[in-house]
Amino acid sequence: VGVKEYDFRTANKFYKEQMRTLNIIFDNFSFLLANRLTAKKCQYVLTSFKKTADSLPNGVYTGPPLREMTAKKEGSLSHFGLSGKKPILLVLGGSSGSLSINRAIIGLLPHLLPKYDIVHICGSKHTTGLKKDGYREVPFIEDMSLAYGAADLVISRAGSNTVFELLSLKKPTLFIPLSKKASRGDQILNANYFAALGLCKVMYEDGLELDLLKKIDLLFKDKDYLINKMNARPILNGNKKIGEILNKFS
Repeated sequence: VGVKEYDFRTANKFYKEQMRTLNIIFDNFSFLLANRLTAKKCQYVLTSFKKTADSLPNGVYTGPPLREMTAKKEGSLSHFGLSGKKPILLVLGGSSGSLSINRAIIGLLPHLLPKYDIVHICGSKHTTGLKKDGYREVPFIEDMSLAYGAADLVISRAGSNTVFELLSLKKPTLFIPLSKKASRGDQILNANYFAALGLCKVMYEDGLELDLLKKIDLLFKDKDYLINKMNARPILNGNKKIGEILNKFS
């Protein structure tokens, strides 16, 4: 596929021919006004959600683009120095970490560690240096397949890429979306959409201190049910279809 770089910091305009062939891959369930205005000028709008494609005359449901995850359970456990004798709880706070989730997890360690081993990707700005048996604090990880490969349960933000990756890997997940105070609410829509299908659990930040431990234990209790639901509704990997459409413009 031929790719031409475009510097969006400059005030250059798109020509009509460029706009006709401009393609959007839009991941989130919500659709911003700017995307809707741009979409009118596009030949195709490639979407991860079928409902988004159905709402657009030029929408094409491809499914999300997904990274290949190659790490296996044994290698992932070895990487983090864990035995696998207890269920592995993976905690993700988004690309830069989540201070509220970090604090809640650390506060619950006396209750969690007797039952779970924990891989906590906390964000490079939020490291504490805390060391405990069965607890691994990780500032940042390049190969997410190692983290996913180790996990039996996951606590995560609900950015669309992460949601689709976890569901495609059949990982029982408790999503804690960014609140509307810190975002436009797209993570809430993402999480609630899949929770309504029975594919995950959801809780909100304002309940972290009171309900997180209860929600984690419920996630473990319901993990087989969630896995069965995810197996029944597999995530469509959009890589092939996206590539076929983009190749039309090469």
